[in-house]
Amino acid sequence: MTEAVKKIVKVDTTTSVPSDCLTWIKEEAQCKGYYTYQGSLNTEPYTESVTWILYTTPIHVSRQQVSEFRNMKSTACEQHNIVKNVRPIQTPPVHKKLDIIYARSHRKSSE
Repeated sequence: MTEAVKKIVKVDTTTSVPSDCLTWIKEEAQCKGYYTYQGSLNTEPYTESVTWILYTTPIHVSRQQVSEFRNMKSTACEQHNIVKNVRPIQTPPVHKKLDIIYARSHRKSSE
């Protein structure tokens, strides 16, 4: 992914990535299970169109990998890099139900 990001620094640029480019996550997470929930983007327009996946084991990435994403431009005028892509923790409205689903790996554990 970080190699592909180098090719899409400018807004509205595209590139292709191999279909297996994220298989390393499976091993890194040691896939003992994960949680999912429906949420929103953490940048404007905050569209509620995301299925967030939370692994029970943290997935570590290097500072170099993160810095490749930080080189991406956040505006069409290319004056600003993406340096902060988070917002404060959101509390769901009282009237809105939040479904959190826990899923386990179907493979046998070596433990």
